[in-house]
Amino acid sequence: MTGKTHLYLGIVTGVGVEAVLNGIDIWSVNGLTEILVGGVLIGGLSALAPDLDSSGMLGKMVTESSQKARWFGFILIAILGAVALFTGFGHTTALSVVAVLLLCSLLVRDDIQRKVTLGIWGTAFAYFGFMNKETWLIAIAAFSLLCMIAKHRGLTHTVWALGLWAYVCYLIGIHFGLQNLMWVGFSGYLSHLFADSLTKERVRYFYPIIKIPFGIPWIKTGSASGTLYEFIVKAVYTIVMIGFIFVSH
Repeated sequence: MTGKTHLYLGIVTGVGVEAVLNGIDIWSVNGLTEILVGGVLIGGLSALAPDLDSSGMLGKMVTESSQKARWFGFILIAILGAVALFTGFGHTTALSVVAVLLLCSLLVRDDIQRKVTLGIWGTAFAYFGFMNKETWLIAIAAFSLLCMIAKHRGLTHTVWALGLWAYVCYLIGIHFGLQNLMWVGFSGYLSHLFADSLTKERVRYFYPIIKIPFGIPWIKTGSASGTLYEFIVKAVYTIVMIGFIFVSH
């Protein structure tokens, strides 16, 4: 499936789950806010998260963020390096190291740059998570590092990664007081695996223990017929989700 299809399915799923679990009046101000933040943002992000293992829609954003941070990295090194020189080791030194690594990531290109950037992010999240005893940051670090080492449609497209992402969303939800964030994240991520199960490659849900792909080899991503079939999937999925929302209410 294309990134746009995954994003669409994730948003529809997130909005549906938020509406069902919270009994939200989607036409009220509070209801619309919860739908936009919980459903659209987290649902869409969760649906794109599995493809951080490749140069997909979210993977390209990671690479581009590294490229656009070039001058920011230079400035950060200068400022934090000077501060660290006079204050000793601490957060400033750690941030200086992150800035240097960020600049180093610009020396490589394409998929390697994505991996290096994810590694930098993971290291930074882990450092500040351990330093401040914030479990949610450590969980994000674990997922970032998983995406860094995973091959496309490998570890990130498994039930293990699904559980890790749900745990990440659970901890973020607790930290920021956002109810049902775990279920929105879980459902959005699952929508990606479900959609990929309908493609020719299918999904190895229990990799590396069981390497057999599961699903229906129906859609060839990128082909003319694949585009048509993806439209049909989105249409049917939307109708089902709307019906699910109305029935639950």
